[in-house]
Amino acid sequence: MPKKFVPNSGAIHFHGKVFRRRFLKNQLLKESTWVTFDSLTVLEEFERFEEEFLLNETGTGSWGVKENE
Repeated sequence: MPKKFVPNSGAIHFHGKVFRRRFLKNQLLKESTWVTFDSLTVLEEFERFEEEFLLNETGTGSWGVKENE
């Protein structure tokens, strides 16, 4: 069966590609913001964990100075 001719099908296809590209760009920006926030939160947690671990292991702070002196 031969293809049916659809007027301006190239324009519709182009519009769909542009719309999809715009949508993906906005999704990328939104998700990148989320990942940045989550990464900073995880980094802060690891830094707190490291400081607590060093304090408990050596009795000193992260600079090697006793906390209670």
